[in-house]
Amino acid sequence: MRPRSYMAPGEDDPTLATINLLVYSHPGEGKTVFWGSGGENVLVMISDPEGVISARSLGHKMHTVVVEDYDDLRGVYEWLKDDKPTGFKWVVWDSLTLFQDRALIDDVLAEAAETNPKQSPDVASQREYLINMNRISKYVRMFIDLPYNFGVSCHADLDELPGVNGTVLMPDIQGKRMPSKISGYMNMVGYLHKRTVDGKTMQSMLLQKQERLYAKNRFAGSLPQYLDQPTLPKIDAAIEEWRKKQRGAKPAAPTTAAPRRRRPTVNKPTGA
Repeated sequence: MRPRSYMAPGEDDPTLATINLLVYSHPGEGKTVFWGSGGENVLVMISDPEGVISARSLGHKMHTVVVEDYDDLRGVYEWLKDDKPTGFKWVVWDSLTLFQDRALIDDVLAEAAETNPKQSPDVASQREYLINMNRISKYVRMFIDLPYNFGVSCHADLDELPGVNGTVLMPDIQGKRMPSKISGYMNMVGYLHKRTVDGKTMQSMLLQKQERLYAKNRFAGSLPQYLDQPTLPKIDAAIEEWRKKQRGAKPAAPTTAAPRRRRPTVNKPTGA
């Protein structure tokens, strides 16, 4: 019997794929500002409420919802999955690095200490690290499967890659091989930084890997190696143009609504 997921050459349509973009940088390079450039089409799950200050000061009007533990994360996921609110084009996790650290100490480790009196509430064992790593991986996959473009922010750190002599700058995600694993789930990974061109220093996003800098773009040819002065609308427009060329301007399939359920508290941009 032919598997339901089997597709012969030409039957699959890559133009229907959502954008799954991981952006990583050193702190202060403007990751949240970049996501905020998408305006009211963006829902940002924030692990640090003060992290949106710079984006708000520039007038960015994205929606936000505070996600500090796995209960918060599950609540937002279930709302998006069941209600499928139509006001958002992008759902962004900002940042996975901060959430992972917070959740390990305040969530996973606290839970372990409650059930095991010998477990220190301040020192995580290998078990707690593995639980946290597996939960992170699970939720990344779950959000990718939703009918929204999905974004992730991470800090930058040095890591090792198989077959590469020396370290590579990659997303800062705790756990052995976790930076490679989470990056592998995404179809785009961009390194946000400052670079100088013709004497002018500007913000830029690297979208094709270099020897010591990790990046990738599975929408081949849609964007240059360096996207200078990057914004979310620039990426949206470039990918949409790529899709039109791939499918001959064929319109995308319509989405269907679902019954509403109780939604988490979302901070709307009005009056922010």
